[in-house]
Amino acid sequence: MILAVLFVTVLVDVWKHKIPNVFLILLILIQILSKSISATHYLTVGFIFFILFFFFSIGAIGAGDVKLITVLNLSAADPLKYTCIVFTVGAIISLFRMLAGKNLIVRLCHLRNYIGTSMSEGRVMPYLKGNETPEEKKRYSVHLSIPVFLAYLAVCIIPVL
Repeated sequence: MILAVLFVTVLVDVWKHKIPNVFLILLILIQILSKSISATHYLTVGFIFFILFFFFSIGAIGAGDVKLITVLNLSAADPLKYTCIVFTVGAIISLFRMLAGKNLIVRLCHLRNYIGTSMSEGRVMPYLKGNETPEEKKRYSVHLSIPVFLAYLAVCIIPVL
């Protein structure tokens, strides 16, 4: 059931660039009704949420992605492992997109400049300047729901991982 809702969530995210809260609520309800979750598990998921929230606050990840990863961490046996797989798969997809789009060097220079500016300012700066057009944001972004889905398959469906 979770897999079906997650698959529809990915399709909607790719199509509309938004993850509707109704899917997240559905995923939470399915998980709450299907199993009991320990207090330690909740603490781990909460810790991961705060780390993801930091990345949201600098514009590096969307709010829907933070919520989706947090919700799916409730059903992951090892939330930290699941989150690491999500971002590893996302990095691989991003690398291939940058190589295919022939903009790897441009994106790495942008990252270098971002890190340099944040270090010289002595604080974490927003990753995007805010003057990017919606088309630019879409061109450089990866729908994180895709790696979330693939990681869910790897961790929750294939038990050997």
